[in-house]
Amino acid sequence: MLETMGWISLIPVVLAIVLALTTKNTIVSLTIACIVGCFLAGRGIWGFTDLLLEALGTPDFIWTALCILLFGVLIAYFERSGAIDGFSRVVEGKSLKKRGIQLIAWALGLFCFADSMSPLFVGSVMRKLSNHAKISREKLAYIAEYEGRSVNSHILVLVRNAIKNFESENGPIDGDISPDKNVKPSRP
Repeated sequence: MLETMGWISLIPVVLAIVLALTTKNTIVSLTIACIVGCFLAGRGIWGFTDLLLEALGTPDFIWTALCILLFGVLIAYFERSGAIDGFSRVVEGKSLKKRGIQLIAWALGLFCFADSMSPLFVGSVMRKLSNHAKISREKLAYIAEYEGRSVNSHILVLVRNAIKNFESENGPIDGDISPDKNVKPSRP
């Protein structure tokens, strides 16, 4: 529809650029520009959801992306409310050395079972503390991305094995639960 609208089709593009430059928030700017473009095309707010479905593909992927987005909103809420600064003040009061800060970052990674959420959570919570302890951003990213993930993968493998052992002793579990489908497989 937008290809026949002439110069009006430039409004979402200009809006996205102006909003991105003024707010310094690319995601929000692009989202608002897409919604405005859907309204200009006569598709309304539901046009935006159709656009997301076409662009993102399967409903499972959309659900995963939505969960990550909402988790990011939760982290932003924690930052704005001062909860992360409060946590940072409590940890700074403990006078921990570099190793202690890294251990806390690793322990926080254990709370995030979803692989893509651990760096978002640990990075935003531990950024100020790691800067104060002179831990490089690369090292914090490594701790957030890989350290907690390896332990979480082991936990999920243990759950999968426990389900298989239970089924071998007691018969299959009724329903759609399958260790090979519902629990993350082990990594090679």
